[in-house]
Amino acid sequence: MKGILVIAATASSITGRGRPNRRAARHWDIIHQIPAGSFTTCNTLQDAAPQRCDRCPVGPGIVLAMLSAVLADLSGTLHVGGSALPGAAAALARLRQHPSLEVRFVTNTTKDTTSNLVRLLQAMDFDIQQHEVFSSLRAAKKLIQDQQLRALLLLHPDALPEFGGIDCCQPNAVVMGLAQQAFSYDSMNAAWAAGIGPGPYAAALEFATGRTAQVVGKPQPSFFQLALDDLQVPPEAAVMVGDDVCDDVGGAMACGMAGLLVQTGKYLPGDERSKGVQPTATVKDSAAAVDWILQKVGTSAD
Repeated sequence: MKGILVIAATASSITGRGRPNRRAARHWDIIHQIPAGSFTTCNTLQDAAPQRCDRCPVGPGIVLAMLSAVLADLSGTLHVGGSALPGAAAALARLRQHPSLEVRFVTNTTKDTTSNLVRLLQAMDFDIQQHEVFSSLRAAKKLIQDQQLRALLLLHPDALPEFGGIDCCQPNAVVMGLAQQAFSYDSMNAAWAAGIGPGPYAAALEFATGRTAQVVGKPQPSFFQLALDDLQVPPEAAVMVGDDVCDDVGGAMACGMAGLLVQTGKYLPGDERSKGVQPTATVKDSAAAVDWILQKVGTSAD
């Protein structure tokens, strides 16, 4: 699951404009609403061969300004499940000791609230506070609030508290996360009643949709921008550290940041050469990433 899918009822989605694409692929076809009923399609489906992410064909030509911000992925970069990766907690502590660097964390997890995630990380000895974590759940809630939507929440039960205060009466939007138990005939009927149609289920099961939709989370530039806005730094002064060459590194570099790929988590040998993304650097793990960052900070300060 790549972040959260938010689908709002519009004239086009009600009349069924567009057609679900049934190819098995990693990413969604997203129909972006432009003005009053005109649409453009962003085709980001991955072909079977070669393994290339067409969404983010970016290279390493990022020129760092005075580096002042670090965004880091969590799962696969700092921890796997309930266990910290070796040296990751110490690496984060070392990074935090630098007076000119601010750190934020970006994650696509949709199975738990931010507060529960932070408690898990703190139990693994990570010095991470709740306000520093930007999840796709948090971004989806902000989108619903900003657009004054009423949401049908098809989410894991543990994630529902994140949406406290959201109006769910007579929904005109569907928020979908990783929640197998939410995809039932009852919830399908509720989605139809909201004027959405079957597009959300096609998106969840076949990674494609012909409905008006917005993916919230990595690799969307707007998701990275939330963290950058919180830090009040431009993309050129920030670096992203992650184990997913497309969603972490490619998404950040498309936003104008530098991107460090760590060889942990979901990393597979050759990812830095085979998926259309050339990371700014590829390093062994989070400790090596911190070494790279501190060296660059020292260079830019000279």
